[in-house]
Amino acid sequence: MQFDEPIFGLWSPTSDAPFVCLEPWHGRCDADDFTGTLQERAYERMLEVGGVFNGVYTIGLPLE
Repeated sequence: MQFDEPIFGLWSPTSDAPFVCLEPWHGRCDADDFTGTLQERAYERMLEVGGVFNGVYTIGLPLE
């Protein structure tokens, strides 16, 4: 897996789902004790009005 995102999420549902999620993330929810502004939030990515963000990630499986 190749990506430029600052965070990598590895999670699965709390039910008996038969899968695990591997996700490059550009941000996350606030910590329980966070009291700052949106601009101060960890990993926040803000664009100017009309701004554009492009991101790319690659997931590959080894060939045998």
